[in-house]
Amino acid sequence: MGFLLKYLLEPYGLGLLGYEVGLLGSLFLIIYMMLYGIPNKNNYNDNTSGVITIIEMIKKVPFELADQFCFILFDNEEKGLLGSKAFYKQHQNDGINNKYIINFDCVSDGDNLLFIHKNIDCNLIDSITKYQNKGKKQLIVESHKKAIFPSDHKKFANFIGVGAFNKNKTLGLYLGRIHTYRDIIFDEDNIFLLRDIFLSINHHL
Repeated sequence: MGFLLKYLLEPYGLGLLGYEVGLLGSLFLIIYMMLYGIPNKNNYNDNTSGVITIIEMIKKVPFELADQFCFILFDNEEKGLLGSKAFYKQHQNDGINNKYIINFDCVSDGDNLLFIHKNIDCNLIDSITKYQNKGKKQLIVESHKKAIFPSDHKKFANFIGVGAFNKNKTLGLYLGRIHTYRDIIFDEDNIFLLRDIFLSINHHL
């Protein structure tokens, strides 16, 4: 669009202006389509996988421990963490800052499971890393100061943000295929591994 407007307006001495207007217009169009355009029907990883992980955990929680957990499904993360921010605002005076928030977002496409944490007990972190050698999955535990994973956990004081990442030599860890028609990878091994990890360490939560 920028080059087209530049070509059309060049004879009038407005080529540069046309290019900049076209560039900004394209940017706003892309943002609008992301937020309000046609819904992506392929969302196996983002974030069907997170929802299924929670459902699998609910199914496996022993009845006598059920009152120790609270399972929450947030919405509108892409629009600025609206769901998690609203939840935090509603409960900020109810001791939510003393609870551990574990967020599962995009956990089914990638063999590198990243656990980003903030203000989490060291024993809990050690318990996660004990699963390191129990399969082909690579467990990576990092402080929120060393890794970036923007998602619904960001608003809370004590959190673990969990995501599945692919890896290559140039990019390092990366999320691929989300928000595209190629988001059709659903690795059940990731789901069951995360379920088992967090249910087994519930005494640290």
